Amino acid sequence: MDEAFGYHLNPPFDPYINSLNFVLASYVIPYLGINGYTGTNPTIDGYETKKLLAGLLGVEAAQDAVFRSLLFEHLGEAVPPYKNITVAEFTDRVSALRNRLGRCGVKDEGLTVPRELGAEGAICTNVISADRDSLSYARTPAELLRILYLTGDEHVPGGFYPEGANGRIARSFLGKAHHGAGEFVDQTCPPEQLPAVALSPNFGGPVCQPPASHVPAAVFPYDVDPVQFALNLEYTEAEFFLKAAYGEGLDHIAPGLALGGPPPVGARKANLDEETSRVIKEFGLQEAGHIRYVVCARGLLQVFAIDLCQCLPAVNLLLIPAVSSELLFSWHRAIQRTVGGIPRPLIDLSAHNFARVMDEAFGYQLKPPFDPYINSLSFLLGSYVIPYLGINGYVGTNPIIDGYKTKELLAGLLGVEAGQDAVFRALLFGRRGEAVPPYNITVAEFTDRVSALRNRLGAVRGEGRGAHGAPRAGRRGRHLHQRALRRQGLALLRPDARTAARDPLPYRRRARARRILPGGPTGRSPGLFLGNKTFGANESRLKTKLAAGALVASWYIYE
Repeated sequence: MDEAFGYHLNPPFDPYINSLNFVLASYVIPYLGINGYTGTNPTIDGYETKKLLAGLLGVEAAQDAVFRSLLFEHLGEAVPPYKNITVAEFTDRVSALRNRLGRCGVKDEGLTVPRELGAEGAICTNVISADRDSLSYARTPAELLRILYLTGDEHVPGGFYPEGANGRIARSFLGKAHHGAGEFVDQTCPPEQLPAVALSPNFGGPVCQPPASHVPAAVFPYDVDPVQFALNLEYTEAEFFLKAAYGEGLDHIAPGLALGGPPPVGARKANLDEETSRVIKEFGLQEAGHIRYVVCARGLLQVFAIDLCQCLPAVNLLLIPAVSSELLFSWHRAIQRTVGGIPRPLIDLSAHNFARVMDEAFGYQLKPPFDPYINSLSFLLGSYVIPYLGINGYVGTNPIIDGYKTKELLAGLLGVEAGQDAVFRALLFGRRGEAVPPYNITVAEFTDRVSALRNRLGAVRGEGRGAHGAPRAGRRGRHLHQRALRRQGLALLRPDARTAARDPLPYRRRARARRILPGGPTGRSPGLFLGNKTFGANESRLKTKLAAGALVASWYIYE
């Protein structure tokens, strides 16, 4: 903390003295795990390795988001005994320090940012740290070591690892002179083959570029369908969040990104308190950024006549008149590497549909019908229904894609989606014992019931739980009791502000994820949130499977 502020805090900062200090200290390290996994994903190729990394990234991103959410609640409060230093300033200073030590530009943001660094260049609050495209920032191993050593040099250990970190990559930076004391080194052995990241021609300068992928292809043809499929959920979240926070959806805030798809129906401005509104505004703009990044690809400017302004980051809009032909050529070349977009499907976000979800979850009609737009707590419960599925889908998709650009995109999306879901869960976890007005039903029971419904629709038991976990279904549980499977929301015995499988990694859903948003025992009929039978789960391969009644099996609640 002294290094972050540029002077000695008096008394010295102690992370163990109280809860707020410990959460501030927890802000220092876990975020680097997200950067590392996001940076690593494009460079690995093994099926099991990609599955493992996606699971680790999902949980790391969730943990960091919970810390950020807890700190965000105290944004303007002074940190005792430092009367003139707020929580926001602590986070800003720590993030600035990590950027200085990393020596590769801005890849870290506190809880407040200049407007141009906020989501879509529109807001200053920053619950989830993300780049201009609302994707997780990536760092190389060299960058991470500079920060963890607190030296700004991956070759000079210190800080949290006084003798240097372990593993071939970390030790390769230290050289033979830095072998641990007393370790026997046989000088006749051939030297180890150094990882690519350690072979920079400018060995003393910053290493900011990740090692090259073993498979030098940006996007494989079979990468496209599963990533495009995710746009259905990105569209749904964007419309839900933007309409609730601003009273306007994508067609007003970012016209053109829908690619000619029909406007959504039923969503409206929610009655949100100030804190919840700030969070939902940020998340809505992040979803717009995700769609912009994926849609603006493969020459879609010409195919769909998209305005150039819609496909450049919002921060650059003022520069559009001065865009040079060279910049346009470079930009067109870059967007060829991504997967391209699909039209927005017809999305029904009416209160009636959310009421149907809750009625189905409880097994009877709630009176009055559940309305997510009526107040902040109800909106958080409505938000609990959908975003978690994005994590499942991305974790399940990562092992089956191979292009380095596709893996880079997916890791960036997964980090932010996991963070968003964790913020919702953390906010609900803090109110888990409260009754949801006007029902005599607690927040915890609502989440239990929704998770149980998703498990039934997904046709797999035990793949969704809330912030307490199921008895004997925790990280080291070996058996799932049948009764426990019906209760996996916030109300069970094991505290769990994020959701994870027994290992603990996020649950995976790939084809199964496609059963849940739509619904029905077979999933052959569009309905509920993705309601139009022409669009449905709007992606070519899945539309074919839908007709065959095989793959989209129950994303649509059966009518």
